[in-house]
This record gives sequence, structure tokens and C-alpha cells, in this order.
Amino acid sequence: MLNVTKFLNQHLDAFRWLIVLGAWFGIVILDYESGSLIGMSGFYFSPIGLAIWYFGKIPGYSLAILAIASRLYVTWLAPPLEKNMITGTMEAVSIAIVMFVFCYLVSREKDRIAEFKTQSETDFLTNAKIRGAFMKQSAIELTRAERMGHPVSLIYIDVDKFKAINDNHGHQAGDKLLNEMGSTILNSLRPYDIFGRIGGDEFAVLLPETDRRGASSVARRIHRLADSIGGKLGLPVSVSIGIATTGLDSTATIDDLLHKADLMMYSAKNGRAKAGNSLATGATTNDIIGTTDSTPAKRNKDKVTESI
Repeated sequence: MLNVTKFLNQHLDAFRWLIVLGAWFGIVILDYESGSLIGMSGFYFSPIGLAIWYFGKIPGYSLAILAIASRLYVTWLAPPLEKNMITGTMEAVSIAIVMFVFCYLVSREKDRIAEFKTQSETDFLTNAKIRGAFMKQSAIELTRAERMGHPVSLIYIDVDKFKAINDNHGHQAGDKLLNEMGSTILNSLRPYDIFGRIGGDEFAVLLPETDRRGASSVARRIHRLADSIGGKLGLPVSVSIGIATTGLDSTATIDDLLHKADLMMYSAKNGRAKAGNSLATGATTNDIIGTTDSTPAKRNKDKVTESI
């Protein structure tokens, strides 16, 4: 039963398309077989609405146009041929208007719900996802990565001495810093990266299909952005960053990644020899799962802390 559920989840869009197209073609056949004696037009709304809801406006409007064409064909060519063409055509035009209005209303409602969901999942101060939304979307991405055999990296970011900034410069300055930090980091990421606010001054970035080297490059870019934000706001801004990366055969959860990256972040914060930004890299979740070389030399190499 578990394997069946996993298979369905992996091919959910394909099954949705199968249901939508199966229903649509079934209605077309019934429409043709019944001719104009039985009105089948109302039945088209179900597959059209599902197509818009799950796949977007273009598939939905396309099915609506095909449904109108099918109805016109039934009106003009399907038996019985002695029907009133003018009345049938006017009926098809009326149905077309109703269908397009229906498509518009479904699309608008879908957009409204999506906007409300986005607002409810977004931290208003930093534009990052709230912790719950970040965890949920990251878990979905990790499942996909496990299925595809792709690495995933998580970057854990902590703003150094944030309390001192609040105490010395005021909470308004602290809020401005968090706002700039969140917006700047978000704008520097790829569209499919997942950026969340984990705590008061802590952020996390999940990087799909990104190995340790790629994550280190992103982390260094975030360091440079933090420097520029500090210069812009006139504040002593620095960040500590930890990185955790899954192995190709990893079954790590988002909690595993967060825990390992958090440890690496504190290793960087506590172990740097000079003030400024710090980065700890090299911790892989394979260390947690136990699927990699566990010799002391290898494990020590995986836990290198470096300051930049």
C-alpha cells in the first residue's frame, strides 16, 4: 500500500491529466452520440475547471475552445441533420460566452487563493518564508531529490551580534537590517531556491541540485551581500554561515539538514580567529545517515571550519 501511495504521489500530475482528458473525451463522445437532442454542454465545465485549477489558464482555455468547437460540430454535422442550424449556432455562442466567463472566474479564484497562501506563508518583515512553510516546501524538495538522486544543500545564516545592534542602534535599525538582509538574499537566489526565516535573526536557504562546492559559492556571495548591507546602513553587520549537503543516496530529512547546518554555523561562529564573517562548510548529512566513509580522517576532513 505504501509503494502504491508513493507511486501515485510521484506521478500525480500525470494522473490528473488522465482524469481531465478522460472526462473531456468521454463528454465529447456522449455529446456526439446524443446529437443536439440532449444538451451535454454543462458537463464540459468539470474537466475545464480541473484543468485550470491544476495546470493553469492556457490548458483550461484550450479545453474550453475545443469544447465549443465540439459543440458546433454536433450542431452542424452530427445527426439528426434536420435540426435548426440558427438556433443551434446561437446556443453554441451562448455556451461559449458562459464557458469563458467560467474560465475567468475559476482563474481569478485560483489566483486569489494563491495570493492569500503566499501572504500567509511569508514573513512580512523579511519577505522570507515563515518557518512552517519553509519546512514543508523543503521536505517536498528533499523527497524529489531522493527520487531523482540529486544532492541538496542547506545554508544556515546567523546575523552576528544582532542583540547588540538592537541595543546600541534601536529596534528600528534592527528591523531595517532584517528587512534589507531578507530582501537582498532573496533577490540573489534562483527562482526555485527556498528561503526561510528560521528564528529572529536566523535564516536558511535550501538549494536544490546543489553540491557542497556550489553551496559554498552561494554562502560567500551572501557574505559579500552582508558586507554591502552593513555599509549601506552604517551598521557593523557580519554573518556566520553553516552548510550541510546531502549525499546522492541520502534519506536525510529537513530536520537533519537544519541540525547539521546549525552545528556548522556555531562551529564557524565560535571558532573564527578574527572578527568578521565566517563560514563552516563540509558537513554532509551522510554523516548523520551513516552512508559514507566513517574513518576519523574522512570525518575530520568533512568538518573543516574556515574563516573568510
